[in-house]
Amino acid sequence: MSGTFAAGGCGAKKSRNREVFMNENRKGVYPTMITPFAKEGGVDFKGVEALTEWYWKKGCDGIFAVCQSGEIFYLTLNERVEIAKTVVDTARKLAEKDKSRKPMTIVVSGHISSSFDDQVAELNAMACALSAKKGAIPSLHTRAGLEEFLRSGARR
Repeated sequence: MSGTFAAGGCGAKKSRNREVFMNENRKGVYPTMITPFAKEGGVDFKGVEALTEWYWKKGCDGIFAVCQSGEIFYLTLNERVEIAKTVVDTARKLAEKDKSRKPMTIVVSGHISSSFDDQVAELNAMACALSAKKGAIPSLHTRAGLEEFLRSGARR
């Protein structure tokens, strides 16, 4: 599955990736990825790459990256976006090297705020950061109004 997704103002065409993902009968393994941390407490981005490669080598069909696992509540928005970009880039490189299987589908969310406006800002940041990336599908599992808002391409 490839393509792009963009929310309001990102400059890319809206993709049907999310709709395709949600409507297809998905089979396989899609673990929720944990976040590796360095000893000093920051995100270990080399560890993120290594963990993505581990999931690939174990035959996972996709990864839920930055999707509601406990530690994302302690990360900044920038850290969540950078993790998502690292996972998508690493998965893409692995698929380019090994054509013997389908690329992993990467589902990203990264929104943790309780207010609607903050969730919109978080999802816009994630979508804009990933709008040029192929294979990323944003996860919109909040109220229907947020999904409709982002689908419309409007910004508050």
